[in-house]
Amino acid sequence: MSKRFTAEELAKLREIAEAATPGPWSMHSEPEFSGPWSVGADHLPDSTVATAWAIEWSAEAAQANAQHIAAFDPTTALELLDALGAARAEADRLRKQYEALRTGVERVVQDLHKRAHAAAMDWQQSGHHPYHDGASDAYYEAEQMVRRLLTEAGGGDRA
Repeated sequence: MSKRFTAEELAKLREIAEAATPGPWSMHSEPEFSGPWSVGADHLPDSTVATAWAIEWSAEAAQANAQHIAAFDPTTALELLDALGAARAEADRLRKQYEALRTGVERVVQDLHKRAHAAAMDWQQSGHHPYHDGASDAYYEAEQMVRRLLTEAGGGDRA
């Protein structure tokens, strides 16, 4: 299960990333040693922003840790935060659009229901004229089709 970060948590992560040495970062190691792996900012000569030692882990684990730290540099973190913000904004926009469309379709359902009822009343008053009977059936069937569509689209029938 993934965590849903709050706006405050995301703001704190952004603050931390903006305060750190910008990326890109890369990892380096002395070939004669199995560690430490150092992570530096590529644009700053001889910089070390983090070190992963193989003392408590294997050399492979230290290398994997250094690769992870280098890959998730502050510039990358800020880009991910921007992408997350854009995705959330798009989801909110689509949710609002869905609700507006659903409201419109529900109005159509109500209108179809009224028309089916009116056609049925006309049928009774017309002495059972076939036209009014067919119109009533058509409105009723259209209403049921829209209700099924709403249910299939999610959220069930609210009317």
